[in-house]
Amino acid sequence: MSDLNEALPSTATPLAVAWQQLCSRYPWTPEATALARLGQLGQIFARLPYENLSKIIETLDHPGQARSAAQLIGDHLRLGTGGTCFALTSCWLEVLQMLGWQVQPILADRSYGPDTHCALLIWVEQLPYLLDPGYLITDPVPLTFAARHRVTLTWQELILQRQEGDRIDLFTSHQGHKKYRLTYKIEPVDRGQFNQRWRDSYAWEMMRYPVLTQVTSQGQIYLQKKRLLLRNHGSSQSLEIHPQQLDVQIAEYFKLDQIVVHRALSHLKRKGE
Repeated sequence: MSDLNEALPSTATPLAVAWQQLCSRYPWTPEATALARLGQLGQIFARLPYENLSKIIETLDHPGQARSAAQLIGDHLRLGTGGTCFALTSCWLEVLQMLGWQVQPILADRSYGPDTHCALLIWVEQLPYLLDPGYLITDPVPLTFAARHRVTLTWQELILQRQEGDRIDLFTSHQGHKKYRLTYKIEPVDRGQFNQRWRDSYAWEMMRYPVLTQVTSQGQIYLQKKRLLLRNHGSSQSLEIHPQQLDVQIAEYFKLDQIVVHRALSHLKRKGE
């Protein structure tokens, strides 16, 4: 996989075309090693934000039907949108498989329920690594550690702690505050099981209010309901956005098409959320 075009299928599938267009927007020169190239690909994919507004619109335009990986990338190029954890993970899975990587989906438990998150197990030179686009982990994290592994991001530190069996707890640490987030189950699931939990996610509470997050050159931006959080390793700033300005501010901070934002928020308002 020394060159992007060498790895793409000879037939111009919709996903191959969409991925080429994404890479053309964010040019890159492949590194020599497989692990370094994977990190570069992850940096491109990290341009797609985590956001549930496009998922809310899916329930209006195509109820019961999730967007394909090609559609998700195409929507990002046109509208700036991305997806939630299952959509992003599914898309990244299909892209990496298309490019020839050995990669499988896994599920994770969070405090509000089992199998409520997902990630990817990818093998590089016969060693396992973790990717979690829904949690903004797009650089491969090695899973060969015995007890604990730390990952420093621009806005916080991640701590992975191995349990007995094939389970790994994820904690975040920011300015000295450590918080449990989820537990990965490092046991690949088949696509049917993955898709079932994806379908279930459309009824979860997080579909009742806006949730968005994205990596920036300064750190991370995160919005839940009306609260906007801007943070890096050294600071954290919290802003309360007035409801009448919410669509404008979301579009500005996350570079989303304002019509998309307005449609999703208007639907939530009509439902009384």
